[in-house]
Amino acid sequence: MTSNLNYLLRFSTPCSPVFSSFSKLAEYLWENYIEPYDFDGGIWLLGAGNAFHAVAKLLSDHDNVYHRLSGVIAFICQSSIRPISNPNNAWVSSWYKEHSKIFVAKDHHVWQKPEKVSKRYGKLIQSDEVSQFCFRETSYTSPNLGKYCPSLPHTPLEAS
Repeated sequence: MTSNLNYLLRFSTPCSPVFSSFSKLAEYLWENYIEPYDFDGGIWLLGAGNAFHAVAKLLSDHDNVYHRLSGVIAFICQSSIRPISNPNNAWVSSWYKEHSKIFVAKDHHVWQKPEKVSKRYGKLIQSDEVSQFCFRETSYTSPNLGKYCPSLPHTPLEAS
């Protein structure tokens, strides 16, 4: 079971069925295990890589989520950084900028942009540690990823 979960966490890409599953899972967990209860220590949402897109979608699509959170933390290697916005609630982007820490690899393409990054992307932090993790991640790609995203390279998983 752990290896299957590990597979899902590492290989959820926006073009895979797993991405949709993560979004549904995030919504299900919020509605059934988080929203109905009070948490003394506050609620922090955490996402890594493409799996963070489910957290971003939850924040963008549901007006009742952000005001219950203490904050959001994400770790992004090379995947796209999803902006948080809600056309029905302009405050979500401002809240997100103040209550997020998005650790992004130092060689991510976002740092090459000459213009200032919108607050909808949260508080971006350039991170050497995330870059080191990304380097280790390059040896872990899925042999099945090609069937979901034919344009992406794929090699067998290393045995652990």
